[in-house]
Amino acid sequence: MTVETAPTKVHIKIKEVEAYVVQLLNDQLPANLYFHNIDHTLRVKKAVIELAKAEKVSKEDRKILALAALFHDTGFINTYEGHEGESQIIAAAYLREKGYPEDKISRVKELIKITDPKIAPATLLEKIICDADMAHVGEKKYNTRMSELRKEWELNKKDYYPTDLQWAEENLAFLQNKHIFYTKAANATYQGRKSKNINKIKASLDLARKTEEKRLNEFSVAKNKAALTMFKTSLRNHIDLTAIADNKSNIMLSVNALLLTIGMPIFASYLSDKLYLLAPSIIFMFTCITTMIFATLSTRPIKMDGKTNLAKIPAGKTNLFFFGNFYNLGLNTYQDEIKKVIANKEQLDTSIINDLYFLGHSLGDKFRYLRICYNVFIVGIALSLIAFLISFWMGA
Repeated sequence: MTVETAPTKVHIKIKEVEAYVVQLLNDQLPANLYFHNIDHTLRVKKAVIELAKAEKVSKEDRKILALAALFHDTGFINTYEGHEGESQIIAAAYLREKGYPEDKISRVKELIKITDPKIAPATLLEKIICDADMAHVGEKKYNTRMSELRKEWELNKKDYYPTDLQWAEENLAFLQNKHIFYTKAANATYQGRKSKNINKIKASLDLARKTEEKRLNEFSVAKNKAALTMFKTSLRNHIDLTAIADNKSNIMLSVNALLLTIGMPIFASYLSDKLYLLAPSIIFMFTCITTMIFATLSTRPIKMDGKTNLAKIPAGKTNLFFFGNFYNLGLNTYQDEIKKVIANKEQLDTSIINDLYFLGHSLGDKFRYLRICYNVFIVGIALSLIAFLISFWMGA
């Protein structure tokens, strides 16, 4: 005859579980968890008990809530994202070792699972633990808790570095649009302080907006100063390069004019009885004349009529800061149009940019002609010398 014995009743002491969890978190919890730490776990455990009593939950259910609260963040020792799953595994392993009934272990796991903010609670116990997990939104130290959470997210979430303004906006949007207390007890306990915290966030948001606006203005001023310095430097460099190009052109004009003045009479005196010098003389003369042509092209002013199509100014197609576009305009017309440009920041910026561009375009033409000039001179003089040597050799 088989005698059935009643199952042994297992007594889990919350204090012992708390000591185990505290030791586990103290030994293995990463140091960069400034919000989800031991203090948070103990606060949630205390909150679930208080809310459960206020909601007149049975003693056994209060114990299940307390167990779930103690284990709900233990998964952080293994992973940051999706820690709820790890927390369930750790809780189940510990409770099974202690002989806790499987049906109650399942209930503890379900309560841990529901602390995932992406899942909405359905039962009273689920609502209680969710409210307890978010009890900090209705505490005086809300700002301190949020500073800890921000620091933690910056260290553990990839590319998460919000500005003060972004952080305040996120907090306000969360409290006003996403978070609610599910139980009457939580509403009675925390909603009043939550409303005050919302008002504090609004005040900090106004301050953050003013600070951000000031920062952007300062950045804009600094950027404008940097841009102005850059434009001034570029303009000065363009003017200096223009002077250098004109100086080089003048050198080539002077040198080749001198060579023609001295060289051609000498060549002419020898050509009557030494015709073999004709070819090198022609090469020499052609070199000097071609060099002088390109040197002149380099210094030749661009074509200007002193007027411009005023309708093209808003589109940035013309520029009133260049004298060639306005010297034949009436004074009153010019004053009216230049005031319009100065009053419109976008047009002013465009005019400055265009002025720099067309100055650079003109400078590019100068140096292109100047390079041809120098190349012709180098090659022509070399060919002239070779031709003279060959002519003398053949004539001798």
